Amino acid sequence: MMPINVFVSERRAANLLAQIRWRDGVYCPRCRAESAIRYGSYRVFQRYLCKDCGRTFNDKTGTVFEYSTIPLRKWYLAVYTYIRLNTSIRQLDAESPFRTRQSTGASSASCGRWTRLGHN
Repeated sequence: MMPINVFVSERRAANLLAQIRWRDGVYCPRCRAESAIRYGSYRVFQRYLCKDCGRTFNDKTGTVFEYSTIPLRKWYLAVYTYIRLNTSIRQLDAESPFRTRQSTGASSASCGRWTRLGHN
C-alpha cells in the first residue's frame, strides 16, 4: 500500500509519480526517444528536454493528471480512499446472506426474501 506521508506535501507526491513513471528510465512521451535530459523544473515537477524532437515535458505530461488543477497529493488521497473503501465493500459483500446461499443451497430468491425480512 501507499505510505500515508505521501499525502502530506506536493513534493512527495511528485517524487512518487516520478519513481513510478520513470522506473525504466526517462523517455519522451511524444517520440518515445530515451535521449531526454533534465531541463529545469516547473513547480515541484522535474522538466525534461527531448534531444530528438526538441519538446519539453514534465513528470505529469501524458498522464491523467496532466491538465488537472487538483493537487497531486489530493488525487493520491482520493485513489487511496477509493481502494480502501472498495476493499471494505467487497469484504462486506462476502459476509452478505448471498454467501449463505453457497453453504445452505438456498435459491437467490430465498436469500433476497431473507434480506428484506431482516433474517441473517
